[in-house]
Amino acid sequence: MITHDAFSPFAIVCTSWEEEIQILKDNEFNIMLKISSLPRVQCNELECSERDVYSVKLKRESNSRDLNIFLSENENLSSSKMLSELKEVMEKIIAKQKMHVAVEMKISGSPAITLQSKEHDPQITVNVILALEVKQSWPLATKDGLCIKHWLGNKVRGSFRFKSFYLVPGPTKETWCLSFPHIEKEMLNNHGKLKTCCELNGPKCCRKACLRLLQYLLQKLQHKNERNQKLVKFSSYHVKTAYFHACVSRPDDTNWKLEDLDNCFEILVNDFVNHLQIKELLHFFIPSMNLFGLFDQSSLTFLSDEIEYQRNNGFPIFIP
Repeated sequence: MITHDAFSPFAIVCTSWEEEIQILKDNEFNIMLKISSLPRVQCNELECSERDVYSVKLKRESNSRDLNIFLSENENLSSSKMLSELKEVMEKIIAKQKMHVAVEMKISGSPAITLQSKEHDPQITVNVILALEVKQSWPLATKDGLCIKHWLGNKVRGSFRFKSFYLVPGPTKETWCLSFPHIEKEMLNNHGKLKTCCELNGPKCCRKACLRLLQYLLQKLQHKNERNQKLVKFSSYHVKTAYFHACVSRPDDTNWKLEDLDNCFEILVNDFVNHLQIKELLHFFIPSMNLFGLFDQSSLTFLSDEIEYQRNNGFPIFIP
């Protein structure tokens, strides 16, 4: 149990997470440590060609002593200070409980702290992602995103935008990035244009099956090419983003009939390959951000060629 004032109350939420944390093993898991006691904050967008990056200041009227210890010299809330403190808290808990678990930072610029059990073979790895829940209006950069009018409808979009958003540690020590895992989860679970889609007595679609197959394809290709590092920057979040765009471009449930799984998967694969070839995959919530913008062309071409080979040969990589 975490008892540090700054990290209480908190909630643990399972997530497929986007922030450059790629799961390559069946015994690796991602969870989000959600801090929900955040006072009002001011998010200032910073110029960064790589991703959405913000500095965060506490509002003057919010006299939050618990968070003041994480402020930098210019009064920005420091993500690195919060991560370091959380890591120390976890290490103390593990030592007190006498658990054989290693605690380390995932990689530079990642929002995750990695817990690795030494008592299991193979070892179990848990990536803990710190996330601050912000109960305010979404930042301006999201205004033209979440274009689900013809898929889930404007009413649903409006209800989503009334929900909180999350801040996760950014690429440098004082920065934060926007994240919307709760909205993504709702879109994955309630994915039909008709509300009866995939309900107990309703018509079934193949949307989720297509997404899982494409994520599995990427995972298998990354295992296959683990040594050459060409695919190390790709993650399941890129696949999920392409899937959301596909749901928008083909919004009707009849576009995703369960009996048409093979054809629907081929179309989704074609969508993803097209994103690779034109070097453009727009963030679903922040359309000014191109997720492939800083990828080197050789990596994009390599993955595109690998997928095309699989498609042209009946996906032999799926065969046990």
